[in-house]
Amino acid sequence: MKGNRPISYWAGIFDGEGSVCIVHRLDKRARTKATRGGAGEWYSVNVGITNTCLALLTQLQRQWGGSIGEDKLRSVHHRRRWKWQANCRAGIKFLAAVRPYLIVKARDVSLALTLQDHVDRAGPHRTRRLTRADISARAALSARLLSRRHQRTAA
Repeated sequence: MKGNRPISYWAGIFDGEGSVCIVHRLDKRARTKATRGGAGEWYSVNVGITNTCLALLTQLQRQWGGSIGEDKLRSVHHRRRWKWQANCRAGIKFLAAVRPYLIVKARDVSLALTLQDHVDRAGPHRTRRLTRADISARAALSARLLSRRHQRTAA
């Protein structure tokens, strides 16, 4: 596997093997003081692709950034799996590029990109305290994405 692959190629791999989620985090201070009003609370986008071909994921990492780690085996009968992950800017750059080519995960990626747009407009959690409205908007996007994932797995 030499050279960069076209974006449509990575979109196909992602549509079949990938995942996107919105991660909600609280730092230790926010957990112990629930009345802090958004200090230490944030949402971020996480993108991943799991595959048994390490060469494929290595090329993906070279082209898009992110990191690769070994995925847990669920059974001794399963083949060794690897997972490419990209968070924040690298993940968003990848999602924005593949979005026009997606079919299965198009709406999920649109929700993730909407969250990132909200973060970009409102400012990151490290530079200012999030308002209740900021937290509510991000929580709603996260819940919508989670709901979509559950609907797909139930079908």
